[in-house]
Amino acid sequence: MFKKPEPGIAARDIDTLIGPATRFKGDIESSASVRVDGYVEGNINARGDVLVGNSGEVKGNIDAENVLISGVVEGNVNASGTLKLFSTARLCGDITVSAFVSDEGGIFQGHCSMIDAKVVELESNPDRQAVKKTGAKKEFKKSALLTQNSEEKIHDTTG
Repeated sequence: MFKKPEPGIAARDIDTLIGPATRFKGDIESSASVRVDGYVEGNINARGDVLVGNSGEVKGNIDAENVLISGVVEGNVNASGTLKLFSTARLCGDITVSAFVSDEGGIFQGHCSMIDAKVVELESNPDRQAVKKTGAKKEFKKSALLTQNSEEKIHDTTG
């Protein structure tokens, strides 16, 4: 009787909605989140999230913070956060993401590049003072307390 709400972005957070009876040709740029339940032929560039619903179809590239797909996308996806494919999703294109999650049944055909979200955040926000990660090995040093406790245990078992 009642339709179960689709997982993803809350309705109050959606700025732009392409409804199921709508066909849109052209690029979409939004400083908020976008939901596609209709057909879009063109690129979507959003500062927020992009959700492609069950009946949604996008023929073009998507660039957003998080991308959630239940419908069909033919194009590349760039997500500084998470790309989530639900069980009904079909994605044909290359992806560049910080995190990738796919439900059983979700289809992805393309190449995947994983990025470090912290580096992306630093590059997009140069005012923050932080050190970028490099490919160098991390070195861990034991704390003085840990070293002292380890030495005490060794002496207890040998003495």
